[in-house]
Amino acid sequence: MGRATRSLNSSNNFLNLQQNLADTEDKLAYARQCYNDAVATVNRLITTILTMFVAPMAGVSQREFCQVPK
Repeated sequence: MGRATRSLNSSNNFLNLQQNLADTEDKLAYARQCYNDAVATVNRLITTILTMFVAPMAGVSQREFCQVPK
């Protein structure tokens, strides 16, 4: 295998790795958004009059949003 072929294979492998990382980041961002939407819904429901009495008996409390570490 020549030097040019190895270099081309390395470049293709690196591009594939970059694409896989980008796909994984997109999936994580989507999952984080779904989780945060669910948290917002739960937190909003807990503040309604009826749920204010039922939620504590069911052990439901407000949740923290998922944030990306800096």
